[in-house]
Amino acid sequence: ALDMGLALCPASVGPSLSLEYDDQPLGETVNVAMEPLAETGGAPVIYGVEHLARGKMLRVFRGDKEFVWELDRLWVFTLPLAEVEEHN
Repeated sequence: ALDMGLALCPASVGPSLSLEYDDQPLGETVNVAMEPLAETGGAPVIYGVEHLARGKMLRVFRGDKEFVWELDRLWVFTLPLAEVEEHN
């Protein structure tokens, strides 16, 4: 995705997406492409927004570079700032 011109999101996208994605389909998980955060135990994590039977939630998922994600995962990226300004 980075090679295609997309950029990593700021970490604030995770909580914002969790609050604003009102019509997220049941069973869907969307991961936020971001620089990992360090969790309390020191493991790097990224945000994911999940909609399960018990409701919507902001979760953290393993975010180290050695972890391999399944190909069917949904990801949120952003456009580089220059492209965003160009479209406005």
